[in-house]
Amino acid sequence: MSWSCLASRRLAAGIRGLLGSRSQDTGYQIYARRKSYAAGVRRGRYGCGVADAGVVRVVLLDADDGTEVASMQMPAGQLPASLQPGTELYVDDGIWEITRAEPADVAYAVASGKLAIWARRIELVTSTGILFSTPTICEVLAPTDPTASTTGLWLLHEDDWRQIEWIHRSLIDIVTAEIQQVRRVHRDHTHPGAPIVGYSACHGRRQPVAPLAGTVQASAWHRLLPAPAHRFEGLGYHDWPGAVRNGFASSLDGFVIYGVTGRDQLIVLGIAIDPSASTPATADGFGESIAGAMDTLDLVLVDWPRAEVIGPEHVRQYLSSQTARAD
Repeated sequence: MSWSCLASRRLAAGIRGLLGSRSQDTGYQIYARRKSYAAGVRRGRYGCGVADAGVVRVVLLDADDGTEVASMQMPAGQLPASLQPGTELYVDDGIWEITRAEPADVAYAVASGKLAIWARRIELVTSTGILFSTPTICEVLAPTDPTASTTGLWLLHEDDWRQIEWIHRSLIDIVTAEIQQVRRVHRDHTHPGAPIVGYSACHGRRQPVAPLAGTVQASAWHRLLPAPAHRFEGLGYHDWPGAVRNGFASSLDGFVIYGVTGRDQLIVLGIAIDPSASTPATADGFGESIAGAMDTLDLVLVDWPRAEVIGPEHVRQYLSSQTARAD
């Protein structure tokens, strides 16, 4: 049996996850259970810091059924620096999390020459066994104020952030490059199956950083659209505390237009079907208003998961197709 202190090996195993960390997220873990790696690093528990002062007989026991996993005579200098619950150990090819140890202090274990550790094995999930439900997500989430009230917010899932959004036409080259990456996922990583299509890869978008290029005033946008049926108190993410800073959301004809402002400047502007609408989404008059606003402000609508760029002349038809899909 051999074991090692963990930090670098776990990083090599893919702690960043299948897509990498998201700036406002905890990241996509490839572990079957979420682990407290950050807490371990903060406590400084992932070093073998005991002076080499003799040999300790170590027995590793399965915390679930008490069976012996391994035993060995180990030099004291190779013991983990901590035996606290939550500390993780490599044992041969497996990763184990300590639930308790007797004795619970490394110094006492060295003095007695004996150490029993109860631990649970951490099961890893390989990327080959995971299918994503979307071919792309926006990796950069809008910052939130975790202390803000969630009352009256419109909530969306974090993976739906900026999935369908307006972008200034001057950024079309950046849009084209990103669209090519999404189409590559459609081409090379699509796995058809019921009830939904899955993807063995997911393109994480970080561009465009400023989708409206600092050119669209919030007041101008709102003047070009009909009055909303409902203005939400703000914007938030499902299962997140607080609200998006400077976020807004309004319901109109079964759609929700949401985004982020900076003073009177629109920073992000997206659209989604409103699942709480009492009537089905319609795209007749609404589509005409949107087309006019897009033409005036020089915007295109980008549906990132479908890898489509929609101009003003086709947006009414596109919105109608969205309502049909929602039905």
